[in-house]
Amino acid sequence: MERDLKRLEEFQLPAHPPTGNDSGSSGWSRDGPEGVMQLDYYSSSFAIQTSQLIYTVLAPEDKVRGEKYKERAQSFLLDFMHYFDEDGAGITFGRSMIYRFAIIATFSAMALANVEPPKGIEWGHVKGFVLRHLRWWTNQPNIFKGDGTLTVGYAGDNMNMTENYNSPGESQSLAKLINRITILVHEGVLMLGRTRISPLLVF
Repeated sequence: MERDLKRLEEFQLPAHPPTGNDSGSSGWSRDGPEGVMQLDYYSSSFAIQTSQLIYTVLAPEDKVRGEKYKERAQSFLLDFMHYFDEDGAGITFGRSMIYRFAIIATFSAMALANVEPPKGIEWGHVKGFVLRHLRWWTNQPNIFKGDGTLTVGYAGDNMNMTENYNSPGESQSLAKLINRITILVHEGVLMLGRTRISPLLVF
């Protein structure tokens, strides 16, 4: 595990300098060590970034690494919030687009890990990003097949959106991200609105 976590550090990109009136930001990852140029949602928002936040929950004794991961998430959010329009749609780019609304997972993973939003952003903003994004997807009727399962594609059935590691059933795997995206519970607190519920209602 320690070897793998050290290896993952090689995937991190350095912080970018401030642009315009915005402060600089960090927390972005490439999908590999230096020299790999693959940058997309998979390598940042719903794979590496989210997994690092989950790690802070599963390994609370690793305080130094955990704090570093949390700080990265806060900084990352300052950039990532600009990837969504007012209707909640995310910028369409990169690989693994068939995972669709998985790209929003970092927002909810912050709640799971008890990471406060960065200065200037409130939990209400985080809730808004998640709900607008999910509402946008509910207005894309072609993402479902006649049997109710998800198509392989993006806004509809489109094999041109697939990668060589995708399979017909793989788009269903984003369902496992539901707990990260919409109903993450930590000590009985629902992220969306911080409403107390029974964990039994989630599962």
